[in-house]
Amino acid sequence: VSPIPGFHIGLFTQVDFTDKFHLNSEVLISSRGFRLVVFAQRKETIYLEIPVLLTYSLIEKVEIEFGPDLGVMVSNNSENIDDNFFSYESLDVG
Repeated sequence: VSPIPGFHIGLFTQVDFTDKFHLNSEVLISSRGFRLVVFAQRKETIYLEIPVLLTYSLIEKVEIEFGPDLGVMVSNNSENIDDNFFSYESLDVG
């Protein structure tokens, strides 16, 4: 198994509540995938990801972020792969 180089591209915004607390929201397009060299198989998916993160600033340039992430599969490309064996969820919540 070897990874396929992917990408992330998107936009973000930050809303400041106080000097220490912020709300960060993003919209990202993300590719994921792998190649099985022995069997000439390839699997690549593209997700639209929307994380919403509450951020706490510990000190300058050091922050802790936590919050939900929603991912929706927008593309699912396979070459020589049984999709019943390598199935991906069309909705990813984390």
